[in-house]
Amino acid sequence: MPAAPILIAATILGFILPGYLVSVLLGSEARLASAFIVSLVVLFYGVFGCDAVGSPITFGRVCAYEVVVTAALAWTIQRTVGWRAVIERASYGDQEESSATAQDRVLLGCTVAAGIVMLLRYLVQPLSGLDTPFRWDLLATKMLAHARMDFYPPVTPEDYRIYFFPDAIPPMVSIAYWWLYAAFGGHEPRLTVIAVLMEYASAIALTFWIATRLHSRRAGYLAAAILASSPLFYRAVFAGQETGLTGVSMAGMIFFAVSAERTRDLRTVVLAGCAPRSARCRESMGGCGSPWVRWCWRGVAAGWHRSPRSR
Repeated sequence: MPAAPILIAATILGFILPGYLVSVLLGSEARLASAFIVSLVVLFYGVFGCDAVGSPITFGRVCAYEVVVTAALAWTIQRTVGWRAVIERASYGDQEESSATAQDRVLLGCTVAAGIVMLLRYLVQPLSGLDTPFRWDLLATKMLAHARMDFYPPVTPEDYRIYFFPDAIPPMVSIAYWWLYAAFGGHEPRLTVIAVLMEYASAIALTFWIATRLHSRRAGYLAAAILASSPLFYRAVFAGQETGLTGVSMAGMIFFAVSAERTRDLRTVVLAGCAPRSARCRESMGGCGSPWVRWCWRGVAAGWHRSPRSR
């Protein structure tokens, strides 16, 4: 099967659809804007689940997990919200967008143009961060080659032979890169432009919604254009590291915190907590990434029988 259709399907399944459905269930006012960061949390637990139970981390296994989660979310929406209400809500949003003034469209055009410039430059200079190739990208390629990630962070001599850098960065960016490489079937750095553009679009959209909720839609367009023109924001996203994802996560947390203060809705509070989780998943690999928790997960998966696999 050609790589392009698989990549498109993987992008939708891994970066958009699960998060969008969760956002619908939790009543997000910015469903598309929050879809990426929530989808990353879903993707992370699919990868971590495979690693925790000792199963090889392969595209097929994680893809099956994503399909099951997405189907379960879609069924739950049908049972609780109803797809007709979801479609009507989306149609109402399109009508609001059509009311944008000429000045708003100019600001939006500038924001889109900045994103296109980033796209073109990134295709020429992918993974341009100083240490991105031998940290974030290296972890993704090692996951692809070994179909596991229990070597990270490196502890034993064998771990260091696989991943040499004494590191403990949150691996969410590397997992996103691995997902794209696994869908493609090999290491191709330019594919990471998909994740980088998703970060850019999500940060811009969430900034728009923050300013809209605090002031007006005109303020939203202006805030988005100002952020797109920021060299610091451009550099944070373009480096291909966790800085861009951290910015998106903080924007999501701020938006949902503002929304929760206005609506007093517990579901929005859950989204506010989920947003920063996408950037800090398994930070320092402590807590849920520690060896004893891995053994607990394996014990549950094996029917409380100890797994013979050990580090």
